[in-house]
Amino acid sequence: MTDFQKYVQRYLDLIPSENWLEELKKSGEKTVEIYSKLSEEQSLFAYAEGKWTLKELLLHLSDTERIFQYRILAFARGDQNELPGFDEELYAKRSFANERTLSSLLEEYQLIRKSSQILLETAHTEALKNV
Repeated sequence: MTDFQKYVQRYLDLIPSENWLEELKKSGEKTVEIYSKLSEEQSLFAYAEGKWTLKELLLHLSDTERIFQYRILAFARGDQNELPGFDEELYAKRSFANERTLSSLLEEYQLIRKSSQILLETAHTEALKNV
């Protein structure tokens, strides 16, 4: 097993069941359930000065999922180009998440999660071997 495979495996081991597509759906629903109970004021909570607010965290989930969608697509299509990394702190700083409504952030998150589900559900088994 390569170092990269070991790195990824530690995350795969955290999935509660073998059906990772179902777990993807459940975790998305749970995230929406938690955030739907928050007020606008509560969504601006950060546990310490300089830490992300709950809004910034939610947008971080959306940003990261978009990035991973692209990576899945690139691997599945056999793209040989080197994939760029990303600086999550820079992304959060320039997200302006706190200026948006919680409902708009939740809508975006749900659409991105649904898009991820469709991408993975419809990917050909042969293509996913490259992922």
